[in-house]
Amino acid sequence: MAEALAVWNALAWAFDRGWLSVEICSDCLVLVQGWQKPSRIHSLVKIILFDIVHLACKFNYVAVSKVLIAEVRAAYTLVKDVNFQV
Repeated sequence: MAEALAVWNALAWAFDRGWLSVEICSDCLVLVQGWQKPSRIHSLVKIILFDIVHLACKFNYVAVSKVLIAEVRAAYTLVKDVNFQV
């Protein structure tokens, strides 16, 4: 559920800044599979996924792909080390 909220917040941030195309790279297999087949996802996450899809419709292009945890480890480190305001 935390990953789904993070994706929604990232999309909202990108939309507020006028981005037209985004690529969501996630190590969360449940989220990526839910994007592809929403009927197979837990009901709480499905609600957030519905909001993500609704927001994604405002973009010209949105891609969702599964990545390995090793590929996003640097991003996790940055988030832990940097205090930022959105």
